[in-house]
Amino acid sequence: MAEYEKIGFVDHVTPLNAENMGHLEDGIALAVETANEASNLTIGTVTSGETPSANIADGKLNLVFEEPEKGEKGDPGPAGANGKDGAQGPAGADGAPGKNGATWYVVASAQSAGGAAPGGAAEGDFVLDSNGAVYKVNASTMLDDTGVNIKGAQGPSGKDGAQGATGAQGPKGPKGDPGDTYTLPDATTSVRGGVLQAEAQVDSVATDATGLVTDFNALLAKLRTAGILASS
Repeated sequence: MAEYEKIGFVDHVTPLNAENMGHLEDGIALAVETANEASNLTIGTVTSGETPSANIADGKLNLVFEEPEKGEKGDPGPAGANGKDGAQGPAGADGAPGKNGATWYVVASAQSAGGAAPGGAAEGDFVLDSNGAVYKVNASTMLDDTGVNIKGAQGPSGKDGAQGATGAQGPKGPKGDPGDTYTLPDATTSVRGGVLQAEAQVDSVATDATGLVTDFNALLAKLRTAGILASS
């Protein structure tokens, strides 16, 4: 796009002829064209390079930003969440048949080593007595002490239970002795005490200072009589 060169008008020197006026019109046309191109300007390419630059071509603004330096490696981020469980594998082969377990006999009385086993008990069976002691039946169907006692030591006491509901109100107690008699003192300028309500004082309708002083002194007298205002 051509650049506009100013004429540099000088009073009473530069002629206002067709050539100079045409040059002015060319400048106005160039300004209008530039404004129209700017209003229709769109973003073209945006890249990075060693030297930043900008140019306008075909109504598009092409920008080259300076490529920033590579920063330091940041700290590792937090560990990711655990993945989902995998699918269940196929069932394994059946195991070998187990041996027959021993029979347990629970008796309601205390037993001792060398005592006779309960009826029906055979070698290898176990007997649990009322004290929690475990005995094993030998080949002679007598009891051998295993040294095992499934009755453990007493556990710690549990926590206190919740407070129960409030019971019904009890009977009324006897009337107590009367308290000390209290006499309310008269009020003074330094002691709080009881006073009477002052006698009513009608609103003043005085029209001069003498009448107003008379009404005010009457109010003061009633306050002193009631004990609200000190006499001296």
